[in-house]
Amino acid sequence: MKTHKGPTAEKKKRVLDAFLRGDNWKLVAQHNDMSLATARRVVTTGRTTLLPRGGFRPSKSKVTPEIRAALEQYLDKNCQYTLREMQTFVAANFAGTELSVQTIRRHILGMLYTVKQV
Repeated sequence: MKTHKGPTAEKKKRVLDAFLRGDNWKLVAQHNDMSLATARRVVTTGRTTLLPRGGFRPSKSKVTPEIRAALEQYLDKNCQYTLREMQTFVAANFAGTELSVQTIRRHILGMLYTVKQV
């Protein structure tokens, strides 16, 4: 994991603790070699850790591994299904899940299948 070049979480925690106690948090930030903008952000948000940057977040994905397996089974059963047919299959088999044609296409291409326009 890459290291962050800014102030550490401990330094940010010191500034936040000083603010919560009612002490001079700007002075604490200055003594911890932290910019005033960073210290102000820590005080206003109350967050001392970094937010995740980029990458895939499984909790945000509509297409679960079960749906991917079902898409592959549809193609194994009949490789001539259209994307719209597969969209209706997913909607019927997985209640409450509506996938766009583009999403289905992207995941099928990710499984190394080719999609031709009809």
